Amino acid sequence: MKLNDKVLADRISYYLTGNDRAVTRLRLALDGSNQNDTKESQQAFDERALTLLAKAFDVDRATTIYAHAQTSEPEALVVDGIRVSLDRSDWGDARLGGYVRNLTIQHPEHQGDE
Repeated sequence: MKLNDKVLADRISYYLTGNDRAVTRLRLALDGSNQNDTKESQQAFDERALTLLAKAFDVDRATTIYAHAQTSEPEALVVDGIRVSLDRSDWGDARLGGYVRNLTIQHPEHQGDE
């Protein structure tokens, strides 16, 4: 999903991994450009991250889990056996570069890449 109409538009993507019976890993990704409004893009990412966490756990704990995941970044936080991790990769420079931000929610039964 494009967040703006610029040439290097920021985008949010959802990735689902699992098997034929269940999704065992959700990943929310923000691909951002430093030429865009990074605060606006981060806010859009935060809103979607909190929605996913509320669905995976419950509304009451979503904000607390997200805050703890941010303080433990890049290490995973484990809640009820479910791994929650945040990471960020920057590329280029502060003016012309960009970044990728990921929230991953992974069930203990997930097989495959971390």
